Amino acid sequence: LSCRTKKAAERALEYSNNRSVTPFDFLQRLLIRFGVFVPIDLSIDKACLGGRDYSRYSEQLEYPEVASNIVAEAQAPKHFFLPSLLGPGEPSEIWTFKTVESWKTTICHSILFPDGVPPGLMERITASVLSDLYTNQECVSDRLGLPPPPNRGADCKLRIKETLCWRSAFFLKVGKEVLDRSTGVKNESMVEIFATLVDQDSHLCVASDSMGVGMRRLIFCGKGQAGDMGSKIWEGGYLRVLKKGMHHVMSEYGGLELERQAICPYCLAKKPISQASLWDASIIEAHHSGNNHMIRCRYGHSVDVRLLTGTSSPSSTVLESQLVVGEADVPVSELLKAVVLIGVWDEEAQRIIKAGSGFIVDKKRGLIVSAGHTLMDKTNWREMRGKIVVGIIPKDNTQDDPVAVFRYFARIIAKDPSISESGVCKLDACILQITTRMEKDVRESGSEIGEQPETLLMNSPEAMKGEHFDQLKVSYKFELDEAVRILGFNQGGEGLIGPGEELNRCADFARGYVVMKFAVNEITEQSTNRKFQPRSEIVVICPTIGGHSGGPCVNQQGEVIGILSRADPADKQRCYLVPSSEWKALVKDAKKFLASPRLM
Repeated sequence: LSCRTKKAAERALEYSNNRSVTPFDFLQRLLIRFGVFVPIDLSIDKACLGGRDYSRYSEQLEYPEVASNIVAEAQAPKHFFLPSLLGPGEPSEIWTFKTVESWKTTICHSILFPDGVPPGLMERITASVLSDLYTNQECVSDRLGLPPPPNRGADCKLRIKETLCWRSAFFLKVGKEVLDRSTGVKNESMVEIFATLVDQDSHLCVASDSMGVGMRRLIFCGKGQAGDMGSKIWEGGYLRVLKKGMHHVMSEYGGLELERQAICPYCLAKKPISQASLWDASIIEAHHSGNNHMIRCRYGHSVDVRLLTGTSSPSSTVLESQLVVGEADVPVSELLKAVVLIGVWDEEAQRIIKAGSGFIVDKKRGLIVSAGHTLMDKTNWREMRGKIVVGIIPKDNTQDDPVAVFRYFARIIAKDPSISESGVCKLDACILQITTRMEKDVRESGSEIGEQPETLLMNSPEAMKGEHFDQLKVSYKFELDEAVRILGFNQGGEGLIGPGEELNRCADFARGYVVMKFAVNEITEQSTNRKFQPRSEIVVICPTIGGHSGGPCVNQQGEVIGILSRADPADKQRCYLVPSSEWKALVKDAKKFLASPRLM
């Protein structure tokens, strides 16, 4: 506030006769109420208005305390801006509809104005949305030492991290504290929210190919965790922004011709945004009300309407309602002959401390494909200390269940080269070679493993041939909605085996289907502080958990299209595979390594 305004306020206070609401307070509330003044906190991580950064600006200045009953006293806003005074232009690099992580998605809705829009529309929407966020008890800015809002649990609090505004757009980064009730640990889910008013020529205009001259599109977007039908996005502020923005348009400009629409999230991820497919809101509502959850865009992408409406149903079984599985060409019993149990045996502890799955890809050389994190520490991607032990289902197995016995030791001979180059893993896969065979099969994971005499198999083609291994075929192609099966030895959690815990040696499988393939553009920069940055992944809906890590995912013909890397922490049915095309080069490197003269 200017010095002149403060002096006027002091004079008004002098003649207010000690009223509870001073003229200055009343004027301030009036300007906030009608969206002329928009509250903003300048102590957050980033506050940029019209291209100028005001972050931490409030620490340099002292302002008079402002009493207000609009929010709690500790949250009373001290800084305001006027959207109508922001300079022209639009953000150039702050927003992209694409994502660099496969576990993220972008939800997008729009309002199309065929005949243009009245002046000041975006400024009023910005004022309405931000005023609602900054003065609402459920949303607090990220001030240091700010107490939780009264009567609110600490596990559902929204914190505004960044606010960036232009005359035609605004961007918010909102964090939500979520309490993991199974562990008692509080995590923060981050959501990016973007809104803009654009014409057909803007590089931020979605579905611009379907627009005509003079049309304008108001776009609302939320980007965050895709699991559980995007519930983290909707609950993390996007629902509030969308409802407030849509309500303002419908209440203030209901007489205008407009079309409410939803944009296909897979088109946003895979195609140029100008070609993105969209649906009219009435079509989405009809599918939702009729319990017909799946809808296809004009490019054939299959989308769950609950992702577009924010009505997730965690208790529903997606597979039962959506997956139609035909009869597989190859039975699971045949496939399991080539699936192996992999463990890290700690010589000091005299037990297996971590376990996962894998499969034999080359029976002549004894090569196995598994997930890298099964045998490495994910914090630094170094190989875990201990010997790698391999369990296999005996061909003469007399039990009804496919139970593995520990029979071999192995070594890693090929892994992601980027681990050595930069310390970052971009390919969660490794190639093992069976090296020796124990004298006797071991059915427990205790000290007996380390007491067995060993017979050398590597570098001996005849000895390796005598083991009569089975192997699985590999396919580098797959189709969306294709039925798949993930096979392995389910250990639960991260596959860690604690003292006294029993290791599962019984193989099983889970059915699922492919929903998308995610690939990161090589020129796209990923976060440098993350040790795992996968280049490409296949997203599968399949009810599986961590102990299957490294296990093969096969199509109906029994061909491996990828190995299981991880499950989505927010949606256990959403799994991520390392495509076979990604670790194809590792298999070739392993064969070259074994053919090297230095091994002879």
